[in-house]
Amino acid sequence: MQKILLADDDPGIREVLPLLLSAEGYEAIAATDGEAVLEKWMSP
Repeated sequence: MQKILLADDDPGIREVLPLLLSAEGYEAIAATDGEAVLEKWMSP
């Protein structure tokens, strides 16, 4: 399964987009900003 990291400050987008991407076979990891995405990317 491929992962997609996404950053958006809109809580609705962060909630819905991962669901849509999951339905297409992706694992989506959402964060509030670019810094938070990098933290999630670097964590084991």
